[in-house]
Amino acid sequence: MKPNVVSRWALASLTLLGATALLAQPIPAPSRDAIWSEQARSLEPGKLADLILGPGHPPIRGAGIHPIGMEPPTPWITAITFATDVSASTATGFCQWYDIFAEFAPLPGNTFNGGPQPARFVGTSTELILVWKPDADAARCAAHRGFGFSARRMPISAPQLFRTLAAAQQVSRKRGRPPFPVTFNDRLADQLQLSKTERWTKGRHAFEWFELEQVVSVLGWQDGQPFTIPIPPARAGEQQIILSKSDSALVVYSKDGTIKRAFVSRYIPAPF
Repeated sequence: MKPNVVSRWALASLTLLGATALLAQPIPAPSRDAIWSEQARSLEPGKLADLILGPGHPPIRGAGIHPIGMEPPTPWITAITFATDVSASTATGFCQWYDIFAEFAPLPGNTFNGGPQPARFVGTSTELILVWKPDADAARCAAHRGFGFSARRMPISAPQLFRTLAAAQQVSRKRGRPPFPVTFNDRLADQLQLSKTERWTKGRHAFEWFELEQVVSVLGWQDGQPFTIPIPPARAGEQQIILSKSDSALVVYSKDGTIKRAFVSRYIPAPF
């Protein structure tokens, strides 16, 4: 074998051995000061909460490791959302739980150009989450597996709003018309080219179709439109409340504490 061939072979072997040794270096056990995404994902939610939140935390039923979904990707954890067990709310007709948001920051020297990297825990915040359940009790609430909406940004009383809307839907089903005018925009039917029998033809159909138990956010107009869907503007003196699901929105227009009209829109969820 020629000398230059031997040199190239030796150099390649040393490089491979060095890379192998680097990959073989053990990753430290996870801690609040340094945890990798895969380490967090490998722990069951309760054990992960023990590590990050410490002793005395409430019972945890789930944990979401961020970045999630459409959030900008990073090589390190940006946050972990811990969901507590669901219980019946003191407000009749609701279940509730708390989302404990644990925030993380990259360690010094972390770079977007590298592979997976650790992050350190920096603090928590807590948010009350509600979901409408007309016959809510301990058993029904404990069985809940869906989403809910944040009570923090509620522009008005959630119990009052949901009870009024639930009663209005019952009136609509019984009498064949809602107790207030309802307009609609069936964007989903246009996007999917649904047949005539699958399309909304009357406002009451749209209003009765909207399931209050699936609401994931309740916002005032000033907080923005869900998915920037076109919504009729409020008239003078009206308060505009937007209840949104993953694929639709119910907009309520009230004045002096009374619902004057409503608008319903359904659409293919973002990002489509």
